[in-house]
Amino acid sequence: MCGDGIVDLGEDCDLGPQNGPDDGCGADCVLLPSACGDQTVMAELVPRPLDIILTIDNTSSMGEEIAALQDNINPHFAQPLEDSGLDYRVILVSKYGNLATASVCIEAPLGGIPEGGCTPPPFMTVNNPDKFYHYSVEIAQADSWCKLIATVNGATNDQFGFADNGWREWLRPDAFKNFVELTGNRAYCPYGYASTAEVAPAEAAKFDAALLAIHPEHFGARRACTHRRPAAARGPRRMRGVRGAPAWCSRGGRGRR
Repeated sequence: MCGDGIVDLGEDCDLGPQNGPDDGCGADCVLLPSACGDQTVMAELVPRPLDIILTIDNTSSMGEEIAALQDNINPHFAQPLEDSGLDYRVILVSKYGNLATASVCIEAPLGGIPEGGCTPPPFMTVNNPDKFYHYSVEIAQADSWCKLIATVNGATNDQFGFADNGWREWLRPDAFKNFVELTGNRAYCPYGYASTAEVAPAEAAKFDAALLAIHPEHFGARRACTHRRPAAARGPRRMRGVRGAPAWCSRGGRGRR
């Protein structure tokens, strides 16, 4: 056996650990640099999928913001993600319907409703499998976190009977999960009135803990979560990552299947 320091049948010499990097053996007992020559191996980075859970406040004052979102979600949100080659999925948790009632309707190419088909919207939402799912439930001005907890397992049903077991049916275990909220108010739910930057992180941590208790296989361990402050949207509205509001939390699942 080449490299064991014993000259075996077919070997002229064996220097043991002094043989070349490929355990090569020279006939004149010289150190061999490599039996196979130089080799180069390129590592391939494979990005993990991304599940984006988007929740939108359906109070009457949100009409202008919802209209702007519907106009821009395809060209300025979905298309850049598509162009990046990222394997992404959007799960929308908000009331489906007509803009006049502060409800949301998402057209193709992200949604399953043809372009122009939201004026007026059809009777029910149309999902775009593997890319976009809409869980229709009304979000009040401050109960988005409560509604996310109530709908993840289907305790509060989708308006049209989609996903009997909640929107978790559309999550992918190996995907990072990003929560994004569009609201004109604060998220204080039953946890307390998170009215200041000092109070909000603690309230967000309670929401985070509630999600982890329900589905750690999807939302991972606490140490995997990183936070940063979001940029404020125009006026009093804020687009924020709710897992750590007023911060952003990106959390990866544990990759179980």
